[in-house]
Amino acid sequence: MKRIAFVTCAKIPQLTSDDQLGVEALRRRGIRVDGVCWDDATVSWKQYDAVVLRSTWDYHLRPEEFRAWIDRCQHDGIRLWNPGRLVRWNMDKTYLRDLSAEGVAIPACVWIDRGSDLDLAAALEARDWERAVLKPTISASAHQTHVIRRENARQVQGMLSGIVEKSGAMLQQFMTQVEHPGEWSLTFLGGEFSHGVLKTPKVGDFRVQIEHGGNVAAAQPASAFLAQAEQILRAIPEPILYARVDACEVDGRLVLMELELIEPDLFLRTAPEAPARFADAILART
Repeated sequence: MKRIAFVTCAKIPQLTSDDQLGVEALRRRGIRVDGVCWDDATVSWKQYDAVVLRSTWDYHLRPEEFRAWIDRCQHDGIRLWNPGRLVRWNMDKTYLRDLSAEGVAIPACVWIDRGSDLDLAAALEARDWERAVLKPTISASAHQTHVIRRENARQVQGMLSGIVEKSGAMLQQFMTQVEHPGEWSLTFLGGEFSHGVLKTPKVGDFRVQIEHGGNVAAAQPASAFLAQAEQILRAIPEPILYARVDACEVDGRLVLMELELIEPDLFLRTAPEAPARFADAILART
């Protein structure tokens, strides 16, 4: 019997309900699946035919430890999905700068080095931005993510100081499309488009994550929009088990917000055939 590890974190030892759908699909195919915490030092990862990153939702709080674990997996020849080199690249949001250099549209952004004393008010004024999003370059689930307005930028300067004490940061032009009609999440499994959802924040907020009150609804993207997402993935030089393209549509063009390759919610629950597609994609790589 093949054994698969679904990698999680200590606060979700039994995996998320969404990941459990993937577990059940694999078990119906005769595969044993274990939920395993990435930082559990007692685990022998070599016993698994594949190690699939899932709800490692604390990696951004301990990035050096997480990178060290990824490095050990690679050194030991563990079949890690997505591949370790791709995970390390995707951990830091400066990967968006790399994709932008390749012609991918992203929101206008100011990249801020660790220890910088960038004046937020001056930065917004110079770019004529009424609103911008400030966050660390290593972040997840809207951790330390703030909307900065031109009129209060000087009052919240301390937020930036707190971030750049520990890491780099990014100041990103606020995309009003996130509020309406919403942000797309397009899930690809085994390199093929599986399903899409449209995420919207609760009234008065900008965060689309469910834990912050956001709403998720199954939706089918226009063919031209989907083709642009597929083009982005074709530019990735590594094999991919899963990917989630988070993007806004601006005048018919995809503007990439995030390319999620580490531990995204795959929204398997929103598409009846998605758990089976996920299981088949995993088995094709073991």
